[in-house]
Amino acid sequence: IMSVVTQFKVLTNGPVDASSDTFDKRKLRIDACNKMFDFVEKKNSVTDEYIQMVVEGFLIACSDVDSDVRLLADELLNRTIKKFMHVQLGKLHIALLKVIKREEIRAKTLRAALAKFADLSHLVLPMRRERFVGSITTPLKRIAQREDETVQETLAESLQKMTEHLGLFIKEKDISDLLEIFIHNLKSPSATIRRASADSAVAICKKSQTPLIHISRFTNSLFLVDETNSDYQLLGHLLAFRKIIIAHKLVSKELHSHKHLLDADQLQKLFKLLIPTIDSAVAKNHNVTASGLETLQQLLSVLRRELLGWYRQPEQSVPLVQKLACFLDKSGSHRTSVTALAILCLGKVLEYEPSFFRAIVTLESKSGKKKIALSELLLKFGKDGDPLLRSNLVGTIVNVVKSSLEQQHFCFDEVALPPKALEEKCKFVLNTRGEKSEDGQEEKRSIGNEGDDEDDD
Repeated sequence: IMSVVTQFKVLTNGPVDASSDTFDKRKLRIDACNKMFDFVEKKNSVTDEYIQMVVEGFLIACSDVDSDVRLLADELLNRTIKKFMHVQLGKLHIALLKVIKREEIRAKTLRAALAKFADLSHLVLPMRRERFVGSITTPLKRIAQREDETVQETLAESLQKMTEHLGLFIKEKDISDLLEIFIHNLKSPSATIRRASADSAVAICKKSQTPLIHISRFTNSLFLVDETNSDYQLLGHLLAFRKIIIAHKLVSKELHSHKHLLDADQLQKLFKLLIPTIDSAVAKNHNVTASGLETLQQLLSVLRRELLGWYRQPEQSVPLVQKLACFLDKSGSHRTSVTALAILCLGKVLEYEPSFFRAIVTLESKSGKKKIALSELLLKFGKDGDPLLRSNLVGTIVNVVKSSLEQQHFCFDEVALPPKALEEKCKFVLNTRGEKSEDGQEEKRSIGNEGDDEDDD
């Protein structure tokens, strides 16, 4: 036992940087890890004090300056957990929790402790889950305020695992405090922190006792943008919108709820926030424009029911088509990815209202304003050299044709309705395709193989 204490001191007193490390010191730390594991391997059970010392020693070694020591410590920690997880699981949980609760701790040690605790969170006994959640929420608030990108990424991954089994026991006040911290992190200059904070907030909302209520509150808080409208905050809030929309759809399906995420007033607020980001005359940051178009595409794809009333108002839908058409001007300095997103968004708009395919839009250039049909503007990308633009155009045309047929609202000039006989024949072929004949063989029916009627088909 005294040997374990000695080896623990060796690991805690390791060098701070690689410049002060030597071969002898590295060998001493590797031997310390092996000796600590030998002590664990010979014992079927150990006291709380020594299992805490062993686990903490391996976690400290996980942040060592030498990669060999880190790899060895991680392997031995996994073997230690595997040995005691069936006989002393509670002690392992407590040992990891004590390391997480420490304030002055290295990032790699904290990341290892969070990851291991998250992996073991599903094994916490139901009667002890409330107590563990009460102990870990305060450290999580402190960890969420750290500006380390790697720590925030690990925290997001760990929360997604922990909330699966412990999320129901998080108190309302703790959820509100955590969401407030994550919303503040959405304005961080670091894209990694913004993405991790959005994932963490969504994970907490989804697995709480009242997920739809917390999703609604989190969504409402995203409308609060500073008057300065900094690009970082816009990027963070738009990213959170995209993630929370998908989360609401999944939770509503799971709970069999038909409640809309956004009412009419909230839709107005969202588009008031969104439209300036996709206005080529206002938005100067390509990242903000791309994020706005991605959010718009998500809205048009997921919130179909909520947007039906919004689409019936020409004073709102027509300006949107005009702004999207500006990205199709090849004389402009738009990125290919932004143009491709604009084509996708137009495809979703035309799926709602195919008559916009014949709309006349106005493009501004150095020579002045020019009016052109949206269909002509789109079809110019049919011979574009970029395959992404061509494929998005094909998807848009498919949406137009499909929507026109479904709504019996044909938007192609000089295209007559199909003859009644042909219409009935197409229905017959579609209904009988895939049916079995009397001898058990599948009938192969297809339009164009009907002999004399091939030209008509």
